[in-house]
Amino acid sequence: MKLLKSNAATKVLPKAVNKISSFSINGKHIQEYDSNYSYSSVQEYLKRIISNPEKLNFLDAVIRYNYWYKPVLLSVNHDNMNKSYNNETLIKLFKDALKISPNNEKYLLGLASMYRLSKHLNLATGIWQKILRINPNNYQALLSLVVYTQFNKNHKAFKHSLSRLNQIDSQQTKQVVEWLQYLEELKTIRLTTNLNRVYDDNNSKHFIVILGASLTAEGQMKLKLKKRLRAGLKLAKRMPNTRILVSGGKLPREPDFEAKVMKQWLINHGIKAKRIFEETYSRDTVQNTVNSTDILNENGAKTVTIISNASHMKRSYTLFKTARLITGGKYLLDQYVVFESKDEFKALENNSRDIPKIINDVLRVAGFWLLPGIQR
Repeated sequence: MKLLKSNAATKVLPKAVNKISSFSINGKHIQEYDSNYSYSSVQEYLKRIISNPEKLNFLDAVIRYNYWYKPVLLSVNHDNMNKSYNNETLIKLFKDALKISPNNEKYLLGLASMYRLSKHLNLATGIWQKILRINPNNYQALLSLVVYTQFNKNHKAFKHSLSRLNQIDSQQTKQVVEWLQYLEELKTIRLTTNLNRVYDDNNSKHFIVILGASLTAEGQMKLKLKKRLRAGLKLAKRMPNTRILVSGGKLPREPDFEAKVMKQWLINHGIKAKRIFEETYSRDTVQNTVNSTDILNENGAKTVTIISNASHMKRSYTLFKTARLITGGKYLLDQYVVFESKDEFKALENNSRDIPKIINDVLRVAGFWLLPGIQR
């Protein structure tokens, strides 16, 4: 499992029209949305491209950009940019690609992912079934059908599909069966709310992993991140020989890297810099998991405590267990949750609405791309 270091869109627009607006807050540069990547601008530029391969290459870059540019910090309305996730725009872009290459499995899988993220599971299911008519051995399409439409819903169909997956790739399916158990455990998972019940392992092979959260436009930490850091600080002071891993990269509208801000906060509160590992490449929880797991394995971790919010922990803990399985990690894993508000106590209950998102991210951690060729 390799680090996911860069996900910026490849610039393919001509210099004459490729003007990216930006602004600064407290001297820090923040990238504004490039309106040349809006759907209307893309349609105009596609008319000027003659060859289909060039059109598809261009659409790949546009999809990548619109996936990663998420205006989560400021309320700014741009063309097709009034939501944190540009699902409607991305769906239209994938459809444009499929007009050029109708049976392209990469774009079909991408479109299915966007339908599923938009809560249109019936449309996603139809796309996966279409892919299997084109290529009955498309492992990801069949697996997606299994986990989203049959797992915990249709036992007979689930067993039949699992058998088919085993015929396509027995080694991969053996691993799938293992991490499916983690999804089963979501029904009974207990989140740790007492700091005294986490690992008391005061040595350099114990890692406290503090997961990042988006910063304000001014580069300040929000309450949820401060609470995570305070809990990590208590553990770090109780066990002065342990290591701390802060995980969080930089979104386009963030003025700084989350992990760097987190590290400085810990240093300001008495933690020596040499104890702190930074993971600055991730832009979401899946990348937090994959990149942090690499660091834990590379440094021979023996015990690991994950710290995050209650509303985030079921997913995070399941993803870290999956990544440990996939990479052959040898460490023990536990977790501690913090609460930003009283509403987060609901996260301790079994909430079925979280399951599709967790399934989606487990698939990504296990190596199945959300948008093939664009975003794992």
